[in-house]
Amino acid sequence: MSCPPDETPAPSRPVPVRTLLSPRYARLQLRTLTGSAGIEREILHPTVQRPGLALAGYAKLVTPGRIQVFGGAEHTYLDELPEEGRLAAVRYVLSRGPAAIVVTRGGELAPAVVDAAREAGVALLATGLRSSVFIEELHEVLAETLLPVVVQRGVLVDVLGVGCLITGPAGIGKSQCGLELVTRGHRLVADGQVEIRRYPPGVLVGAPPDLYRHTLDVRGVGVFNIHDLYGASAVRDRKRVELVLRFESPPAAGGEGDEAASPAQECERIFDIEVPRLRLYARVGRVMPVLIEAIARNELLKRRGVDSAVKVRRTSRRPPADTDGGGGDE
Repeated sequence: MSCPPDETPAPSRPVPVRTLLSPRYARLQLRTLTGSAGIEREILHPTVQRPGLALAGYAKLVTPGRIQVFGGAEHTYLDELPEEGRLAAVRYVLSRGPAAIVVTRGGELAPAVVDAAREAGVALLATGLRSSVFIEELHEVLAETLLPVVVQRGVLVDVLGVGCLITGPAGIGKSQCGLELVTRGHRLVADGQVEIRRYPPGVLVGAPPDLYRHTLDVRGVGVFNIHDLYGASAVRDRKRVELVLRFESPPAAGGEGDEAASPAQECERIFDIEVPRLRLYARVGRVMPVLIEAIARNELLKRRGVDSAVKVRRTSRRPPADTDGGGGDE
């Protein structure tokens, strides 16, 4: 099952650097070395950069509006330069208009470098985290604050590694199906409200709002904390949205012919990205979790180039084999 790909870069919602210094993002362990200078600059990109060769004067390696991270490699290079060369290298990066510069591992820069950042109006920040850990945490924060988001009603479950977004009218059994999938060893991502963000290039990732993280609300029964009930292996904080499974009530006639006539493949547009969608009739006696497992397994087979429907169609077009045995009258 596939839909036309989308490679359009995701638009961003600029946020000021001071947002990263708020208590909400204390896990970044950021502190400012330049006071209030530069904290109103806007962050324009959801990914960070390591300046690397930009310190040696390669202009194309610094994108304006991105956060630049000075890690071990940058420190080693700067330490080998004379004081004048070190200051010139940092000033060159500052001239390219970064959103801010972050020094990792609690590193310190020379007072002249701090003064140069302050004069350029660029915030110079420090964190005690290692570069790899900090960049991973910062990417999560920037995705939350910068990337466009849409809230979808439904249940997002990781089924065998396939991100399945279950949608449909209220009371049709989406949350109960999600709970049954969890008991079968799959992982809950979000229930009720699914925040879907668009990552470049054209990737949709779903996550729960902080208030409802790891919880599942079954109508008429109550709210369950899946992490507490089933452990960390039963939940995920986010997952790519790869399939939309829309639950619908059976047609009034209730005939199988109506269901058989439903489209085998549809697409649902989220932002400007087409996501494969299947419509499933939620009727009494139908075990939806088993059906969803089969759909997920079939999707995995398709990724390996095996399409069961195509194989059946090819087989049905073959002429019947001669079963006469080739014998004649003796």
